[in-house]
Amino acid sequence: MKVTLSCSRIRKIARQMFRGHWAGAFLAVFICAVLVNGPAYIAYYLSASKTVNSIISVYSLLINGPLILALTGYFLDVFRGSAEYSMGSFTSRANYIINGLMLYVVEMLLIVLRCMFSVFALSLAVYGYSPVFYVLGTLLLIPGILAAIQYSQAFFVLAEQPDTRPMECIRRSRQLMNGNKGKFVLLQLSFVPWMVLAALPSGIVRSQLVGTISANSLYDMEGLISRLDAASMNPAVVLLSLLTLLAEAYMLASNACFYDLANGSLVVEHGDVTYEGYIADSVDRYEITGFESKYKDQQEDRDETQGLH
Repeated sequence: MKVTLSCSRIRKIARQMFRGHWAGAFLAVFICAVLVNGPAYIAYYLSASKTVNSIISVYSLLINGPLILALTGYFLDVFRGSAEYSMGSFTSRANYIINGLMLYVVEMLLIVLRCMFSVFALSLAVYGYSPVFYVLGTLLLIPGILAAIQYSQAFFVLAEQPDTRPMECIRRSRQLMNGNKGKFVLLQLSFVPWMVLAALPSGIVRSQLVGTISANSLYDMEGLISRLDAASMNPAVVLLSLLTLLAEAYMLASNACFYDLANGSLVVEHGDVTYEGYIADSVDRYEITGFESKYKDQQEDRDETQGLH
């Protein structure tokens, strides 16, 4: 289904549906960030060997897929009003470790395959064959970028139906993105100011730690990279970087809204809103209490069925 709402409208719906749940959303993103980046941070201060760093790289590869699945499922459930007061959906999705890993690996392979010629051209440019290869390599990145956009809904599909095969998730994602790629890109770009604002404090501290980068320091790339790494691992920089997790949570909430708009579960038109058959009195009331009312009605029906009333 074609998404016709403006980016600001999508963000507004996401904000109002997550009202009262931002602390849990931030916690979910924070847990994932710690699990992904924590080992590398610890290893840096322990002066880990290349073997340890290699193990950490493999660990990151293995854990990324399951964590993306868990995080995507959590945000989708909160947006739909079925995970209001717990993170049960986060941990339940994490149980599908193999499914998340397989989808992540398949996605990365397909994107890398589309970028192979770009990597080859950039390699030729690095070896000094011709500056033209820089331009060619950059242009050849476009197929990979388009693939990433087409596959952007695959984890939402898997979160909704965790037993779906990877290629089927990708196929459905491509269907959902038909006619919606431009809107999705605009939605992601609309978060650039938020990301820049969130990254500004840590960026200022990092620049102070790195110091002035002179022309001579560019010839000592190894030393420059070492200074940048040291600045990035500074506790103050890491702490201030947590602000970017707030912007990321906001983006994930908006992406959950985009997914339900694209798959037709959420419809906003002529002042009326429907969500899987539920019709709200008005758009404004829907945005604030629509999903919650639907969720509570379902809970009451469930309790009556079980003889709790």
